[in-house]
Amino acid sequence: MPDARWDNVRHFVNGDRGVSQWIYSGTPPGANAPVAREGCDLFTFRDDKILVKDTFQKIVESPARPSRELIHASAIHKPVGRYAHAVRYKDLLFVSGCGPFDKEGNVTGVGDIVTQATRTLQNIKEILSDAGLTFANVIRETVYLTDINDGVDTRAVREAFYGEVLPAATLIEISRCAHPDMKIEIEVVAGF
Repeated sequence: MPDARWDNVRHFVNGDRGVSQWIYSGTPPGANAPVAREGCDLFTFRDDKILVKDTFQKIVESPARPSRELIHASAIHKPVGRYAHAVRYKDLLFVSGCGPFDKEGNVTGVGDIVTQATRTLQNIKEILSDAGLTFANVIRETVYLTDINDGVDTRAVREAFYGEVLPAATLIEISRCAHPDMKIEIEVVAGF
């Protein structure tokens, strides 16, 4: 964060223990406004050196950055209902269920789960990118399939997008998706 700063810094030392209190602020990459955290560092000293340092912090609400922000990705189709592509709440991004839609809102890969999974994850990638995130930030994934057996065919596609990062994940079979040609829908939660 190029504009990172620490304010209201206070230090206390008593014997082999120390405390630093501070307020940290800065603008994360891809964010439109700064974040602020109030925190403290707890130190244990030995032989005039730091033996242990623990940091504790909490988010401080800032009028410059609302705690709730809507994300609308311009590179993908417009939402087809009353929802945002994603909602940022504090340090979390909740991505709405995504399907295999092209930029015009048409279902791609009808009958082909690999093509549909690829398009769905590309749409999620665009939403994450607009929020300044990648799949490495995803902490939770829920995959809805109209045929649970398609889970085997979607695994390699999902691994290609996630790489070595493993989110917590759930795979659920459902009777149908919002559009009759959809075989898959995926929603994720990511952290900043």
